[in-house]
Amino acid sequence: FAPESAYGKPEDLKQLVDEAHARGMRVILDGVYNHAHTDNPLAQIDHDYWFHHDPKDKNMSWGPQFNYEHTDPNTGIMPARKFISENIEFWVGQYHVDGIRFDAAKQIENFDALRMMKETGHRVAGVKPFMAIAEYLPESPDLAGPPGSGKPMDAVWQDSFFWTVGDQAIAHGKPDIERIKDVLHPMRRGFTDCTQVVNYCSNHDHLRLMPHMAKSLVFDEPAFARAKLAATLVFTAVGI
Repeated sequence: FAPESAYGKPEDLKQLVDEAHARGMRVILDGVYNHAHTDNPLAQIDHDYWFHHDPKDKNMSWGPQFNYEHTDPNTGIMPARKFISENIEFWVGQYHVDGIRFDAAKQIENFDALRMMKETGHRVAGVKPFMAIAEYLPESPDLAGPPGSGKPMDAVWQDSFFWTVGDQAIAHGKPDIERIKDVLHPMRRGFTDCTQVVNYCSNHDHLRLMPHMAKSLVFDEPAFARAKLAATLVFTAVGI
């Protein structure tokens, strides 16, 4: 419910968001709602009340995994859903963030829970634009749609853009033109709106472009030329 204290106070972050809005910029929060950390207070109080006893996928586990299926038999409340919905309400209502990018959304494995997160954000935002973005890999048109569509998210993190453009074409110099066309214009793959995909050639889960190209022995001016091409494709592709 607050930024890490080493980064500053809640008031500082609120001011940052206000200053961004004053300049016509939207602020998207990276929300980690698949898992917590072992020192999370909820895990210390009663691990199995909010989290799965064991990870659903031990190969893709980064800490206690929220259990969105568990219902308290005494109250009828779903503890994880209630906690996370209140968290989303807080960040949208108190910090005025314009959207949330849901980390490891595929590992949540529950479209109803994802839909709840999206609808909570839109409800609290009211007439303000709000965007729920899923890091659901690989991405699918089945995930993204406007409010009222029944789709669990507004947009998806387009992982295919990274692998097709950033990795295969830019870093390794082996472009597949038809696949590139698909990721540059996602309506070719079933997406219905240009806001339903978020494109990127680099992120915190992969090597940045320069070290990525260095692994392929691409350096100096050729590397800068490829990086400029990558940036041009990100900025001009259909999508966000």
